[in-house]
Amino acid sequence: MSIEPLVDNLNKLNKAHLTLFELSEQKTQAIIHNQINDLNLIVSKENKLLTQISELDTGRIQLMSEYLLARGYYPNPQITVTQLVKVMFKAEDKLALQSAQALLSETLHRLRELNVRNKQLIEDALAYIDLSIDLFLGRSADEPFYGKPAENLRNRSGLNIFDTRA
Repeated sequence: MSIEPLVDNLNKLNKAHLTLFELSEQKTQAIIHNQINDLNLIVSKENKLLTQISELDTGRIQLMSEYLLARGYYPNPQITVTQLVKVMFKAEDKLALQSAQALLSETLHRLRELNVRNKQLIEDALAYIDLSIDLFLGRSADEPFYGKPAENLRNRSGLNIFDTRA
């Protein structure tokens, strides 16, 4: 068995992750500009792409198992590309596989960094919303820390938005 199908699979995985990276960049802009409808569309596209990536990854595992079987090794679904390279003999096959792996690894690294940034933006937006709600309801940020505990309990009970006596 040739190593080409596995290299092609890794290149397809890289292409799918690059598309996911582009969607994540769009997501960053949607978060920054508070474009909720665009954000929902992007998340929907990401979910479809993640399904495709999962299928490609399953195919990668299958191709690696077939390659190992063809070489007389016991197929192991947990084997990594790095471990597979160690059992290969042809230098050009090793080089092709290592370069495809390096491209995918770099793309995944960039995607992780962008996802961390997006996560921080979302957390900041949620903190802002929480603060806005607290200001709207008239709660002070210092309320739980300053004052007598009995007064805090009495004051909190008066903060109900809805009049239950009506």
